[in-house]
Amino acid sequence: MSLKLLIVGSMTHSIATYDDGDRERFGGGVSYGGKAASSLGIPTMVITIGAKDIDPGVQSLKSAGINVLRISRNSSNNFSNDYRSDFRKLQMRSYIKEPFSKNYFQEVPESDAVIFFPGLHEISPEVLNIFRDRFIFLDVGGLTRKLGGKNNEGFYPISHGKWKNIDDFRGKVNVLKVSEEDLENTSEKTENLVENGFPIVLLTRGEKPTFLHQKNQQLIKIPTFIVEDGDTAGAGEVFSVSFVYEYLLTKDLVKAVAFGNACASYKIAGEDYNYEKARKRADEILKI
Repeated sequence: MSLKLLIVGSMTHSIATYDDGDRERFGGGVSYGGKAASSLGIPTMVITIGAKDIDPGVQSLKSAGINVLRISRNSSNNFSNDYRSDFRKLQMRSYIKEPFSKNYFQEVPESDAVIFFPGLHEISPEVLNIFRDRFIFLDVGGLTRKLGGKNNEGFYPISHGKWKNIDDFRGKVNVLKVSEEDLENTSEKTENLVENGFPIVLLTRGEKPTFLHQKNQQLIKIPTFIVEDGDTAGAGEVFSVSFVYEYLLTKDLVKAVAFGNACASYKIAGEDYNYEKARKRADEILKI
């Protein structure tokens, strides 16, 4: 079965600070998600937005076999992430002031599903409307972020605020993915979300089991595959793309969550994987 994915969101050119020093990298949901699609052999197009500074990241995806369109802006959503404590300190070095416009989607690429990874409010409900005939997956992510004023370091501190325009997204999304941090800012519990416009909600909880909520169904908990040491950056996006692909193949939500958790574990451990390898680990997860 030949499935095609479309991934939409901002790519970042960011600096991550660890105990052993700084690492420059190109990230964002489209970057991590695109690389997951490449590992799984999924025909995929990425539509991203930003300035020329993200071009090396764009080229990296293209080299991995991903078709990429960059919508030009004068700046990019660039982060400064400090991982030197238990709680990541997240700031922005620059940000996109003009979000995606539906005018850029006059010719809608062919796809079976569209995965949206907002980094900082660059995706609007109007853009989702364009793809109403597709399977739509939304990772809440940047929709709950808000910026403070520029500080003495020249950065914009990020805090989490309420998802103010949540009502405008209701009825437009097949699957909504939230983290525990995101959920604190929706003003609703997952049970309320599935009863009010989001029929399937996935709650990711780090190493703890993933919660699967469906309308009129009991809560299902699917274990993760524990990795002792590794880099968790991008694991959520790898999970999302992997989940969507496996769900389109199997129409089984539980198997899809286990598969997403399996692929995320390989990302955290920094190990290469393919569909067959991830499928075997997903089967291990389902036996737990």
